[in-house]
Amino acid sequence: MNLEYIVSKSAKPWHHKIFHQMMWRYLSAPLVWFFLKIRLKPNQITFISLMSKTISIIFYLLFWKIPAVIMYEFSILCDCADGAVARIRNLSSTKGKLFDGIGDTVAQHIFFMILPIALFLKYKNLNILIIGFVLYALVSTREIICAYGYIELKNKYSSKREGLKSRYGISSKIFAMAINFSRVAFPFIILFPLTIVKIFYMANVLIEFLRIVFYTHTIFSSIEEK
Repeated sequence: MNLEYIVSKSAKPWHHKIFHQMMWRYLSAPLVWFFLKIRLKPNQITFISLMSKTISIIFYLLFWKIPAVIMYEFSILCDCADGAVARIRNLSSTKGKLFDGIGDTVAQHIFFMILPIALFLKYKNLNILIIGFVLYALVSTREIICAYGYIELKNKYSSKREGLKSRYGISSKIFAMAINFSRVAFPFIILFPLTIVKIFYMANVLIEFLRIVFYTHTIFSSIEEK
């Protein structure tokens, strides 16, 4: 099985998540090839991904910078690889998707809580702890708004099941590119001085606030009251 075919199954089409695809989807192709060779099942790869992210979170808490970043990035590559292996081997299942989705969401939330704690323990700076938890609160709020908005639109308008993102304009997609670059960069902030970390966190607080406003406006403007 050649890498070109694996890439076609590993990587999603190029769109507004361009940085996400460059960093993870395409780079995961060699890992997909390896997992196929050793006949690992998708759920086993998902488990490896979750364990790798758990180890990385521990490393962040211990402030072991390089190992923390390496394990986190490896977990992301595994998270991309499990879906590709499932598609190639025709082993996709609802339980597998649920396991992958719930596990990844929980691990991601724990990461966003642990990182500011790790930075606080290292630098003894209360500001970074406060900013970190403010960002986590905003991210959680945005996710809740999007979840309720998507369910409401899906239930009321079957023609709108393609989701909110398909109705975004070019300016919104450019904004989304910046957001996804931020997601890619986030695990690496532990490598930078505290001043840079604070600036990065505050920029993300602003971005998340703007996202909440944008998504709320998009949801309510998409609902047509009779």
